[in-house]
Amino acid sequence: MRAYIKGEQLKNWETYIKHCNDIEELTSQNLREAKQKFAFQFLEQEFGHDFLHYAYEQHEFYHYLINFDAWTYRKITWFAEALIELKDQIN
Repeated sequence: MRAYIKGEQLKNWETYIKHCNDIEELTSQNLREAKQKFAFQFLEQEFGHDFLHYAYEQHEFYHYLINFDAWTYRKITWFAEALIELKDQIN
C-alpha cells in the first residue's frame, strides 16, 4: 500500500530512496538495480541536495519522481545509468 506523501517529504531525496521498498510492481531485480546502482544517491550527488526544492512542481524531472510508479523508477534508474556512462566520456 502506498503511503500518502506530501509537502516537504516530496523535496527530500531520502523519501524516494525509501519508497523503492513500497512499490509492489517493482520486481526484486528492479529493486536491486535501483538500490545497487544508487540511482537516487547518484542524482542527489550530481544535482545537489537542494535540487528537489528548486525542481518542486517546476521541473520535468520532478514529475517522474512524484508519480511513484514502477515505470518511473525504472526510467530514473536508466537516466542515472546514462549520466554515469556519460561522465566517463571525453567532451
